[in-house]
Amino acid sequence: IEDRLQIHIDDYLAENLVYEPIYLSEGDTNFSEKMKAYQDEYSELVSMLNARKIYMLKILNVICEVQRGYLTGEYDYLNSLDQTTLAELTKLSPATISRLISSKYISTPQGVLPMQSLLSKECYKGFSVSQVKFVIRSIDRYDTLSDNEISLILSELGIKISRRTVNKYKNQIAQ
Repeated sequence: IEDRLQIHIDDYLAENLVYEPIYLSEGDTNFSEKMKAYQDEYSELVSMLNARKIYMLKILNVICEVQRGYLTGEYDYLNSLDQTTLAELTKLSPATISRLISSKYISTPQGVLPMQSLLSKECYKGFSVSQVKFVIRSIDRYDTLSDNEISLILSELGIKISRRTVNKYKNQIAQ
């Protein structure tokens, strides 16, 4: 089905596991103890990698669901979704969310993107920063209008943000 989003986790950590040979001397009587220690370390590593994949899948499911319209090209802005909300929706700690999405990329119909780029804070009553920037860009000759004029136009559209916030977003759009 063409409109389905698929999640594929390509885990570079699992591919780079190195198995080292065990060297024992002739008189070594601790063989079973060493084997047990290696088994325990291996089991712990496998458990951590599996937990990491499960957590990552939870995060990706939420991001893809919330940002489905953007990812499928239905619209050109992100919905409100920040790390705190993502933590609440996945029942993971904000620190875990931060660690898991840092320096991670996702292949989307919009290209390969940093996972963090799919998050956008709420700006005003359900409007995301991304959505407000999109609205500002869509205002005819927004770059020649004063920040106050844009703030008034946005207010008429139900987005009440200050002139200073408009200025900040205009500067970010220009970059």
